[in-house]
Amino acid sequence: MLKYQTLANGITCIDAQLFGPNLTCFYLIESAGELAFIETGPANAAPIAIDLLKDMGYQPEQVRYIIPTHVHLDHAGAAGILHKLCPNACLVTHPRGARHLIDPSRLWAGAEAVYGRDKMLKTFGQIEPADRSRVVVANDGDSFKLGDRALEIRYTPGHAEHHICIWDEQSKGWFSGDTFGFGYRVLNNEQFPFLIPPTSPVQFNPQQYVASIELLLSYNPGCIYLTHYGLINHAVEASKGLVGLINSYCEIARLTDSGENQVASISDAITNFTLDKLAAYGSPSTRKLAQSLIVDTMEIAAQGLVVWLHQDQ
Repeated sequence: MLKYQTLANGITCIDAQLFGPNLTCFYLIESAGELAFIETGPANAAPIAIDLLKDMGYQPEQVRYIIPTHVHLDHAGAAGILHKLCPNACLVTHPRGARHLIDPSRLWAGAEAVYGRDKMLKTFGQIEPADRSRVVVANDGDSFKLGDRALEIRYTPGHAEHHICIWDEQSKGWFSGDTFGFGYRVLNNEQFPFLIPPTSPVQFNPQQYVASIELLLSYNPGCIYLTHYGLINHAVEASKGLVGLINSYCEIARLTDSGENQVASISDAITNFTLDKLAAYGSPSTRKLAQSLIVDTMEIAAQGLVVWLHQDQ
């Protein structure tokens, strides 16, 4: 079922329907008849993107850019498929991401090793290679004209070395990928969102992560467009909790005994810490519901923290 929300400034937020509603989204920007997809969702979300165009009265030929923030499958899994279906679109990416979009075999193999083939196909769908001739490598600070507006690319490592964020001058907003964390709507109070850092393997770097958050804040954004999930305001207030969790997760990981069950121990510790923080923050959610939402995120976060610990030694 197609689910989307029309926002201000010609921006539409589309639910990718990954793992449930309001958890993963991607965006369509329209300006002077030209279109850009920011993120694509998993491969299974490609039909959602095409249905959206039809529902809004657009044609695939109007899509000028497809810009995933990084190549993880929840952000760029449908990139190759959409690239074929949108014949005038350039696929814009970080230099380190280009090869994985052109030849996603290594990306698929790595994800399959974690999830297994059957679960991969059911959850994410089969990814396809992009057309090399229309892949554009973006430098840090490059600007791409879309109709009457400009989209600026900034490198934002910390979650992944090849991560980029996209600044939209018209809306004064960042399309932040995973750099501004996960914001599960059901956990938020009415003041500002509670953001959880995805310290996922294998390229988590806390110093770079915090520096990337500071870069986004230096633009004095009016809003942030999260991939997980949707438009948020109060960026400065929300970022304080996000940076605090990054530092706390690292400290918890350092203090957790190494051993055969290190990942599980760290996962349990950061889960309980996060649930306590949610209660102190004033989340309207029950502890049980919050735990059910974050448990998988915490396990993957713990894996990333263990990789970081070994690299940091």
